[in-house]
Amino acid sequence: MSAARRERTGHASSLALLLLAGCSIDVSGLQAVASSDGGGGAAASTAQGGAGSDAAGTPVAPSGGAGAAGSAPVKPPEAGSGGAGASGSGSGGEDNPRRTCGVVGLPCCNPGNVCDLGACLRGQCTPYGGFYARSRDCLTDPCSSRNAYTAGCSCPFGFDDTVLWHGESDCENTGSVSTEVRSCTSDRTAEMGFGGVWVKEPIGASCSVSCTAPNPATSRCGCPSGSSEFAIEGTSGVVGCEAANMTFALCMNPRGKPLNFGGAYALSATAPDGCAAPNPFTGGCTCPQADSVPAPQNLHVGGYSIFICNL
Repeated sequence: MSAARRERTGHASSLALLLLAGCSIDVSGLQAVASSDGGGGAAASTAQGGAGSDAAGTPVAPSGGAGAAGSAPVKPPEAGSGGAGASGSGSGGEDNPRRTCGVVGLPCCNPGNVCDLGACLRGQCTPYGGFYARSRDCLTDPCSSRNAYTAGCSCPFGFDDTVLWHGESDCENTGSVSTEVRSCTSDRTAEMGFGGVWVKEPIGASCSVSCTAPNPATSRCGCPSGSSEFAIEGTSGVVGCEAANMTFALCMNPRGKPLNFGGAYALSATAPDGCAAPNPFTGGCTCPQADSVPAPQNLHVGGYSIFICNL
């Protein structure tokens, strides 16, 4: 028998004799000591917070419960801290990539009305910021077609202002004047109803048709995946190339989220019923929810009246 075990056995015998004699003993200061000869089930296991046993094999309850003295209690991960199942956007945001603001179709993020995708308009991130037309030489009204979101010839803050088309238009008390049509766009995603706009016109002495205003959403004269072309072929506004046609194309996804864009349609005096190109969102020369939206915006392009449905 080892010296340590003999010493503990002697202590136990002394304690037993004292108890039999009716003595009261304070054992609160005694500390369990691990057996040096490898004996199993020693009371030292209670130092780790689990239930152990004394040298005689009698079960001993842990003095500190789970997480006994010597080790701090373990806290569950807080929301947003990145722990398993965290619902916030902290270091564990990759576990829950859902966004609540800042991308197309969601509210703008505060402070600052920030959008990581699209631009902020009326509290919502959107790729569409309207159109406008300006006739600088028109003395009566240089802003011939006002942007529905600025009430003037400008784009809302954060949108790209792109010149689409130059042509001639009539101005009251002035006559024929040069007019430019411009678009206001921003980043988009495939499920959106608005997919940008592009224009092809003849250029140069040969009047060969080229992409004069690429779609900001694709950087070319074409529509992004998921949207289709709403194309109008009309009279070119290029001097010397009047015999050649120009193409004005809006990209739309009728199955996508309309947000603030409700499509477009075109009227022409030469069309049998006046409707030269119906709105893909409605199937006719109308805007959706016609009783609750502003009057459609009229853009005169290539001999057509193109009506934009701003929601």
